[in-house]
Amino acid sequence: MKKNYLLLAVLLFISPLFLKAQVATLSEKETLSLLCYKWEVTKIQSFQGVMKVKPRGDYTMFNSDFTMESKEDDKIKKSKWSFSFPEKKVTFEDDGSVYKIMDLSTSELHLKGKWSGEMVVLILKRVTK
Repeated sequence: MKKNYLLLAVLLFISPLFLKAQVATLSEKETLSLLCYKWEVTKIQSFQGVMKVKPRGDYTMFNSDFTMESKEDDKIKKSKWSFSFPEKKVTFEDDGSVYKIMDLSTSELHLKGKWSGEMVVLILKRVTK
């Protein structure tokens, strides 16, 4: 059991080295054009393992004017976000939380940061409906 946790910990912190190469090749314009969509969390990866998140209609939508809309527990919240291109970091203005983009494609987004006091990788899929 300890081996599984150790392996997960190693993968959690080594995997960004491999994912970084994919994100690093995108220009700022390409990154923003891929990011500015509606996303929903599908998995949360932490030291304790990977937890699948059941779809409930919750989402985060990044707009190109750096406004955002989130829906959680049937409550819609509007806020602002910012993006630091060299570091590939997204900052949520309402609570100051910062997430690093680890992977980004037309269908999936991986954000690494503190969530509920724990370092996690949020795995989101693009909402196409």
